Amino acid sequence: MRIASGPVGQSEKNSSSGTASSDSGAASVYSPLIIADVALGKVELVLLGLALFTLCLIALIQGVMSLFSETPHWQAELIRACVLMLTMLGGAYAAHSKRMISMDIVSRAVKGAKGAWVTQVVRLGVIFVCLASGHYANKLVPIKSAESVLPQDLVYKLLPLGFVLIAIHLVLHFLIDLGIMMKGELPEVTEGGAH
Repeated sequence: MRIASGPVGQSEKNSSSGTASSDSGAASVYSPLIIADVALGKVELVLLGLALFTLCLIALIQGVMSLFSETPHWQAELIRACVLMLTMLGGAYAAHSKRMISMDIVSRAVKGAKGAWVTQVVRLGVIFVCLASGHYANKLVPIKSAESVLPQDLVYKLLPLGFVLIAIHLVLHFLIDLGIMMKGELPEVTEGGAH
């Protein structure tokens, strides 16, 4: 018996497709974790859309302004901040949807219950790397410039924020899958990567 541990939509598909009632009961135990993961993913998706819209708007403004005068320096600064935001939020959304690149050979080679446990151990390692990267990214000192339009302290906080968001999603998936495994069942594995 398998329970979807991904976004709520996957769990709803399993319970609405007529699987055993224990599936929907077990999934409801983890629903606060799933709801938190989905809500955070939706916020990230909205922010990704805003960043992408801002980049398109800047490109339009830059195209129009290049016809009349020089391009102001604030556009390059805003583009840099939006690209950084897209990168970090994109990584966090990939963690939410379990579509991160999976590069470990062991969890792909080991199947079944052992494979699920190996995936959990690898996920813990990725969580540690994300938290360590976020910690050291938080120590970066922004280069202050008199020409700077955006607050550089805020722009530099996008790095640790992105790493922490990725870690939060991974912790939520770890807890959901661990709970499923403790009941003797196997969590659903996505094709794009398990962690």
